[in-house]
Amino acid sequence: MTVTMMKCHNSARPRWFSGIRRVLEAGLGDAYLRIEHVGSTSIPGVIAKPIIDIYVMIAVGAFETAKERLVQVGYAHEGDKGIPTREAFDLLGRELKVRLPKHHLYACADDSPELARHIAFREVMKRPSEYKERLGQPKWALAEQHDNDKYPCMDGKAALVRKIAELALQDTRGGPA
Repeated sequence: MTVTMMKCHNSARPRWFSGIRRVLEAGLGDAYLRIEHVGSTSIPGVIAKPIIDIYVMIAVGAFETAKERLVQVGYAHEGDKGIPTREAFDLLGRELKVRLPKHHLYACADDSPELARHIAFREVMKRPSEYKERLGQPKWALAEQHDNDKYPCMDGKAALVRKIAELALQDTRGGPA
């Protein structure tokens, strides 16, 4: 099944995230530090699939508690999926799957390099820059070329996303790493 790329920013995306965040906050209780909306849907003016990417930051050593609570909410732990310092979860709860927008959920410690990369990317992309257009053009072309197939689209934009993320991390650290 493919998901259609949205050619322009959808103003509903922040509401989608807020709805998911409320469910997570209620289910996690005190087992998290903060919840972040990352990825293309968190950036105004960027082309994106209508899938919200979310990071739940947890205190070091608190993963098992957070995992248990996410399972109670209706998520299944999927492991790190090849990315150390980040744990993936899939929503299995039928009622929530119908009620909530499609989303990817990850949990990590607050000091996760993957989290830092995503937040730096988001923040640099929110600023006026040529990167929104430079990223949007290939995303749209790849979606059309590959009929919105997730993996060829991700592979096709990966080098540019890595470059932007590296520049963003350098910017947040005050210069080249």
